[in-house]
Amino acid sequence: MWSSAGVSAGIDLALAMIEEDFGHTIALDIRAAPGRLSETSRGQSQFSTVLAAQASDVEGRFSALHAWIIENIASDLRVETLAERAGMTPRTFAPPMSAGRA
Repeated sequence: MWSSAGVSAGIDLALAMIEEDFGHTIALDIRAAPGRLSETSRGQSQFSTVLAAQASDVEGRFSALHAWIIENIASDLRVETLAERAGMTPRTFAPPMSAGRA
């Protein structure tokens, strides 16, 4: 059984179902399709650094980490722990600094 609450959660749920049935790449293609979920109501294209990072991960490098998170949801999920599990540094998980922030 799958369940969600709200429009955004429903979209995420639908994409998760598509990913389970058709794979990571297809779900990302649908998410990023022009005129679909990547545009505002005014037709302005939106850019998502998270979506761009997911799209560049065509082999699903983080699939093992995602599976581990689901299996260990009650465990320590701090950035340091996730970075160690992924064989990366915690800095890799940090959002990019904008030009205006120090």
